Amino acid sequence: MSNLAVTSEPSYPALIEMGVTRFDEISHYSLRSEGPDTDVLRIYYKREKGSFLPQSRKYQFGRSMNTMIADGGTDRMERIYEISPFLLTAINELDSLVAAKMSTDTIDDINSEEIHSASIVLDELDA
Repeated sequence: MSNLAVTSEPSYPALIEMGVTRFDEISHYSLRSEGPDTDVLRIYYKREKGSFLPQSRKYQFGRSMNTMIADGGTDRMERIYEISPFLLTAINELDSLVAAKMSTDTIDDINSEEIHSASIVLDELDA
């Protein structure tokens, strides 16, 4: 028999390979390109006050270059740079992580609004 613990937390293999470990602190991310052959992914974290950990981390990914025929009638070739498949996987993982976090934050906001509304009604009934 194996003593493997079963976890209900989702797995993010691309983010783990990038060195990201604190998934619960990720607030959002941005993606931009630096030139035709480099993409920059920046992950932003929501840190506790006084934390020495960085507010964001930057990761650079190279693009692969493919040469394609530009026009069927001529021999002119065009260079096309394609986004890294690993970066696409990381973005998909970040999208699911941020969407799940936003849905739980929205539920928390709704619950706090309902509690506040209920307390106002109870205060009015007591008066």
